[in-house]
Amino acid sequence: MTVQFTNLPAQAPNHSTVNVTVATQPGATVKLLITYNASPSFQQTTEVTADANGAATIPWTIDERAFSRFTPAIAARVTAIASDQNNQQTTSQPATVQILGK
Repeated sequence: MTVQFTNLPAQAPNHSTVNVTVATQPGATVKLLITYNASPSFQQTTEVTADANGAATIPWTIDERAFSRFTPAIAARVTAIASDQNNQQTTSQPATVQILGK
Protein backbone atom coordinates (compact mmCIF):
# COMPACT_ATOMS: atom_id res chain seq x y z
CA MET A 1 0.00 0.00 0.00
CA THR A 2 1.16 3.51 -0.76
CA VAL A 3 -0.11 7.00 -0.02
CA GLN A 4 0.85 10.20 -1.83
CA PHE A 5 -0.44 13.74 -2.10
CA THR A 6 -2.36 14.56 -5.27
CA ASN A 7 -3.54 18.01 -4.16
CA LEU A 8 -1.63 19.94 -1.50
CA PRO A 9 -1.10 23.70 -1.82
CA ALA A 10 2.36 25.21 -1.44
CA GLN A 11 0.76 28.05 0.56
CA ALA A 12 -2.40 28.32 2.63
CA PRO A 13 -3.98 31.22 4.53
CA ASN A 14 -4.23 31.08 8.29
CA HIS A 15 -7.77 30.71 9.72
CA SER A 16 -8.95 28.69 6.73
CA THR A 17 -9.85 25.12 5.84
CA VAL A 18 -7.88 23.50 3.03
CA ASN A 19 -8.97 20.27 1.34
CA VAL A 20 -5.96 17.99 0.88
CA THR A 21 -6.33 15.07 -1.53
CA VAL A 22 -4.28 11.87 -1.40
CA ALA A 23 -4.16 8.69 -3.47
CA THR A 24 -4.02 5.35 -1.69
CA GLN A 25 -5.67 1.94 -1.62
CA PRO A 26 -9.51 1.94 -1.92
CA GLY A 27 -11.15 1.65 1.50
CA ALA A 28 -8.03 2.72 3.43
CA THR A 29 -8.43 5.32 6.15
CA VAL A 30 -6.22 8.38 5.86
CA LYS A 31 -5.36 11.23 8.22
CA LEU A 32 -2.87 14.07 8.19
CA LEU A 33 -0.16 14.66 10.75
CA ILE A 34 0.95 18.29 10.75
CA THR A 35 3.91 19.75 12.61
CA TYR A 36 4.49 23.50 12.72
CA ASN A 37 7.62 25.52 13.42
CA ALA A 38 5.44 27.56 15.85
CA SER A 39 2.87 26.96 18.57
CA PRO A 40 0.76 24.87 18.57
CA SER A 41 3.45 22.66 17.12
CA PHE A 42 1.37 19.55 16.39
CA GLN A 43 -2.00 18.81 14.80
CA GLN A 44 -3.76 15.68 13.55
CA THR A 45 -6.90 15.60 11.39
CA THR A 46 -9.80 13.19 11.63
CA GLU A 47 -9.65 10.05 9.51
CA VAL A 48 -11.28 9.90 6.08
CA THR A 49 -11.96 6.72 4.10
CA ALA A 50 -10.65 6.52 0.54
CA ASP A 51 -13.26 6.00 -2.16
CA ALA A 52 -13.42 3.13 -4.69
CA ASN A 53 -10.72 4.86 -6.76
CA GLY A 54 -8.39 5.26 -3.78
CA ALA A 55 -8.91 9.02 -3.49
CA ALA A 56 -9.40 10.64 -0.09
CA THR A 57 -10.05 14.32 0.56
CA ILE A 58 -9.09 15.41 4.07
CA PRO A 59 -10.17 18.81 5.43
CA TRP A 60 -7.34 20.59 7.27
CA THR A 61 -8.39 23.53 9.43
CA ILE A 62 -5.52 25.95 9.98
CA ASP A 63 -5.72 28.12 13.09
CA GLU A 64 -2.18 29.15 13.93
CA ARG A 65 -1.91 31.64 16.79
CA ALA A 66 1.83 32.32 16.74
CA PHE A 67 1.89 35.04 14.07
CA SER A 68 3.52 38.26 15.24
CA ARG A 69 6.05 40.74 14.01
CA PHE A 70 8.67 38.28 15.30
CA THR A 71 7.13 35.29 13.50
CA PRO A 72 5.87 36.62 10.14
CA ALA A 73 5.98 33.23 8.37
CA ILE A 74 5.11 29.78 9.60
CA ALA A 75 5.91 26.48 7.92
CA ALA A 76 3.78 23.36 8.29
CA ARG A 77 5.21 19.92 7.59
CA VAL A 78 2.37 17.68 6.40
CA THR A 79 2.46 13.87 6.28
CA ALA A 80 -0.40 11.59 5.24
CA ILE A 81 -0.86 8.34 7.16
CA ALA A 82 -2.95 5.55 5.58
CA SER A 83 -4.20 2.38 7.30
CA ASP A 84 -5.78 -0.59 5.56
CA GLN A 85 -8.37 -3.03 6.91
CA ASN A 86 -5.58 -5.14 8.51
CA ASN A 87 -4.18 -2.08 10.36
CA GLN A 88 -1.12 -2.01 8.11
CA GLN A 89 0.12 1.60 8.01
CA THR A 90 2.11 3.57 5.51
CA THR A 91 3.13 7.22 5.38
CA SER A 92 3.65 9.65 2.54
CA GLN A 93 6.74 11.68 1.92
CA PRO A 94 6.40 14.84 4.06
CA ALA A 95 5.60 18.09 2.28
CA THR A 96 5.98 21.69 3.45
CA VAL A 97 3.17 24.24 3.27
CA GLN A 98 3.79 27.91 3.98
CA ILE A 99 1.08 29.33 6.28
CA LEU A 100 0.25 32.93 5.42
CA GLY A 101 -0.87 35.36 8.12
CA LYS A 102 -4.27 36.98 7.76
